[in-house]
Amino acid sequence: MEQLIELNLAGNLFEKFPGEVGKLSELELLNLENNKLVEFDKKVVLPSLLTTLKLGGNQNLKNLPPTIYHLDNLKILDIGDSGLIRLPEESEGEPGLSNLSELTHLDLRDNKLTSLPSTIYQLGALKVLDVSNNKLSKLPEVESGQADLSNLKDLTHLYLANTQLTDVPSTIYELINLEELDISENALKELPKVEEGAAGLSNLTKLTYLNLRKTQLVDLPAEIERLQGLITLSLAENQLKSLPPQVGQLRQLTELYLYENQLTDLPDAIGELTELRTLDLRGNNRLTCLHRSITELPLLEVLDVRGNNLTSPPQVIAEKGLAAIREWFSQNDGQCQEKLTF
Repeated sequence: MEQLIELNLAGNLFEKFPGEVGKLSELELLNLENNKLVEFDKKVVLPSLLTTLKLGGNQNLKNLPPTIYHLDNLKILDIGDSGLIRLPEESEGEPGLSNLSELTHLDLRDNKLTSLPSTIYQLGALKVLDVSNNKLSKLPEVESGQADLSNLKDLTHLYLANTQLTDVPSTIYELINLEELDISENALKELPKVEEGAAGLSNLTKLTYLNLRKTQLVDLPAEIERLQGLITLSLAENQLKSLPPQVGQLRQLTELYLYENQLTDLPDAIGELTELRTLDLRGNNRLTCLHRSITELPLLEVLDVRGNNLTSPPQVIAEKGLAAIREWFSQNDGQCQEKLTF
């Protein structure tokens, strides 16, 4: 038993950490997900060779033991959906969060955290960080010269959805290996600004997934065109009245979600998105016209225009689906009239 390497105790009724587990000196993976854990003894001994610790789904977990910071071989730590209010306090002279220098995956989603320690920025090996659905209101602030968000250069997946943020630091643009970024459901109003001459969105060349849903955006910067690898883009539930024509440069895009905005028109350049398979335009009740080029996209499978006030094609036709829209355009000119501006 002492030679055990993996132990899966998920889905049981443990209310306290089983102390005998601490004696498993060779243990590398411990799964205690979806139990009834409420608290840990502060001095509980955890197997020192652990590389994976899963505690997610213990929804009434009051605390974590400070000894968790002694696990300097830990690569994966999952404590999502656990009701946590705070991470263990770091004591002077004792290992802290930064001691988990091998950590690549940190899952803190669906908790009740109101802050994160600034030492989280010292986890330079992190590839996946998920703090979605917490009550942070802001990311950790640091003094000049200290490690900040830009230190997490290896991050490939960053999830900050629904964390009550009102701004995101421009250092996020220095995460050059990001592949997925979700900052949805935050009252940002705009994307982070950078000083003139500094790289912004254009730095994120590896990004394939960008979720900006419900962030109160009123404008989308033309620089979006630099995200040439983007496959999925969600701009839904914002306050966008138009899109920059540069959106047509996102030639790898397969999914574009624009539902529930205030769009009055779409740029002709949408017709250049030759890989597009899904275009969701629901609930833009100021949108009256579709460009023929949209229906000629070779791979388009879903064009959802419910809840609009289209006249070209007529809304009643449009709501019958993509095939009906294409049929209408085959029989009608369907030219969008240029809107007058004063």
